[in-house]
Amino acid sequence: MFIDTVKIKIASGKGGNGACTFLQEKFVAYGGPDGGDGGAGGSVYIEADSDMTTLLDFRYESIFKAQDGAKGSRKNMSGKGGEDLVIYVPIGTIVRDSKNEITIADLKEVGQKVLVAQGGRGGRGNARFKSNKMRVPNFCEPGEAAVERELELELKLIADLGIIGMPNAGKSTLISKISAAKPKIADYAFTTLAPNLGVVRKQDGNGYTVADIPGLIEGAGEGKGLGFDFLRHVERTRFLVHLVDVWGLMGSNIEEALMAVSEDPLNNFIQINYELDKYSQKLSKKKQIVVLNKIEGYPEDELASLSKRFEEYTGLKNKSYDDIASHTNFIGLFAISAVTGDGVSDLLKFVEKVFDELPVEPDDQVIEIDEDTIAASNDDSYYFIAEEENTADTTRWAVHCGKLERLMKVTDLTNLDSLQHLFHIVRALGVIKEIKSRGAKEGDLLNIDGVDFDVTDAVLV
Repeated sequence: MFIDTVKIKIASGKGGNGACTFLQEKFVAYGGPDGGDGGAGGSVYIEADSDMTTLLDFRYESIFKAQDGAKGSRKNMSGKGGEDLVIYVPIGTIVRDSKNEITIADLKEVGQKVLVAQGGRGGRGNARFKSNKMRVPNFCEPGEAAVERELELELKLIADLGIIGMPNAGKSTLISKISAAKPKIADYAFTTLAPNLGVVRKQDGNGYTVADIPGLIEGAGEGKGLGFDFLRHVERTRFLVHLVDVWGLMGSNIEEALMAVSEDPLNNFIQINYELDKYSQKLSKKKQIVVLNKIEGYPEDELASLSKRFEEYTGLKNKSYDDIASHTNFIGLFAISAVTGDGVSDLLKFVEKVFDELPVEPDDQVIEIDEDTIAASNDDSYYFIAEEENTADTTRWAVHCGKLERLMKVTDLTNLDSLQHLFHIVRALGVIKEIKSRGAKEGDLLNIDGVDFDVTDAVLV
């Protein structure tokens, strides 16, 4: 089964809590605080791996969590940090944040890695808060909570050459002849329900990847058939081989095929290009080698007439194939039989020529990634304040801040020292200054993660 879009849930590791302990040794009176720091939680990364070709694995496992950090302990011993989690995906995977609808990464190369969830920072032990003013700190800092996100993974196969055409045009047969790929082959439409990848060896020993793109029919650009499912994969190819069944869609019965005026091969060719243009102008501008397939048993005079019609339509009639870069969309016309192998060798020689001479567009397949937007979406210090309730006497100032909401979940609100530390962070973020500038007064309420705190003159100072 070929899967190219999935949604997964990820969570980084929670930071370990700091320790609130005091030195207890024989003959050592008032040893003082010795609580160690908690370990940092593990982070979550996504990395491109050449051994994967589909996102199928994520259909069976879609929740991923990194290891939590261990809590600190006495004698200033820090907790062990949680191990990072690396999620491997196929090359060509685009990573998006489902909530913010932003693109985080486009993983095109082996080993390319992106951080998608930072591990929680370990909390500081009470030994870290000892000072001249606070000789006996009776609190510790909780570890930061895990970062949880829902991600959308979209795979766009990266292939050098894409083979397109109507169903049953012979795409799978051709890729099986020129590479080691073994796709399903049968004499009915929609035999192939997923792209097939193959590697073709060049004469110099190097190779290039070929993708058989299935599911293109009339209306594919609007999602009919398997259109939207696989047109995305055509975008990743450098150029295309457009395979045309010279018998139309009527199978191999020559009498029926020649009578089927509506199944004119040129009309099918035009229809596929129309669908490419509807889906993306980028696709419509890709260079194409036009290949008339299934010429075995086809009348020579009929084939010559059909070839002439294709030459006139594509503008190849009076063009040389030597200067490939000067052509518009269509750069060559060949007639082959994928079954018998007739003409395939000449086609492959020309394909190698195209690879050597066709310039690669510098901005080809660029996915827009706004690094500033990604940074802002991951910044837990960002906050906004809403006036949820406003009466004559009282206003509730609701603070929405990822850092504070995560801190609230692990703060002991019954401990006065812990509360003082929490409000120290609230003040450092500029929240108090902001609500004061907006008219906050004594008697108002400050709401953080659903918990109301009284606003006093001492708080507003």
